[in-house]
Amino acid sequence: MPINALKQLYYTLVFLYLNYGLMSWGSECQTKLRKIKVSQKNCLRCIFFANKRENPTSYFTLLGTLKLESIFKLKIAGLVHKIQFQKTETPRALYDLVQLASEVHNYNTRYATNQKLYRPPSRSNYGLARFRVVASQIWEAIPIEIKCLPFNTFKKEYKRLLLDNQF
Repeated sequence: MPINALKQLYYTLVFLYLNYGLMSWGSECQTKLRKIKVSQKNCLRCIFFANKRENPTSYFTLLGTLKLESIFKLKIAGLVHKIQFQKTETPRALYDLVQLASEVHNYNTRYATNQKLYRPPSRSNYGLARFRVVASQIWEAIPIEIKCLPFNTFKKEYKRLLLDNQF
């Protein structure tokens, strides 16, 4: 079967369900996400008629698809990018979700000058899984030259970066 047909099969049968509501449940603890990650890998093995024990890493690379945590990062980064740079295309209710660190106080710091987001303090694992904290961690890991790109180019370049660094 051609690679394009296998890729279409993956996006039709698997990716659609992984992507649904991912921004709300993607920051769950790793033990809860484990079953979904294993299912994603098993589906890839089935599409390629591979053995159960075979490492699916090469199949992710062959199809150019992202693992679950990378899909989550791409979706969160895309939302943050829209909130930061395309305010007319995002609902007003989302404006307060993310805030640049430079907007929180009026003195310059190294943290604030690199377009990093304000990260509210948290004392528990529950607090670390909040959207603002997760979004700021993901946004910090993106190079500044990718952050400033137009939205479609941003998504392509960030996906390429995630594909290169996911293994």
